[in-house]
Amino acid sequence: MAPAAPSFGADESERSSRFECCFRVIGVRSNDQLNIRAEPANLRTKVGTIPYDGTGIGVAQCVRIRRNNSVWCMIQYGGTIGWVAARFLDKQR
Repeated sequence: MAPAAPSFGADESERSSRFECCFRVIGVRSNDQLNIRAEPANLRTKVGTIPYDGTGIGVAQCVRIRRNNSVWCMIQYGGTIGWVAARFLDKQR
């Protein structure tokens, strides 16, 4: 899992450079996709998707949600920034 990143500035290019590359999607069926959420929770607004075999995902930080002991990571994929459950990410080799 990626280390926590410092807080972001307003500049988009600075923001993009804070994402550690490269992660890939795991554990998603070939007929499905990984949802990118606006906030770190299943029921939050979906802001994008990543294919089941997606690669090149940047990770900025991961946080543990105490309420359900899940871990969510802030990611960047194809210009979309949002949150995905960490259990679906693996470091590319």
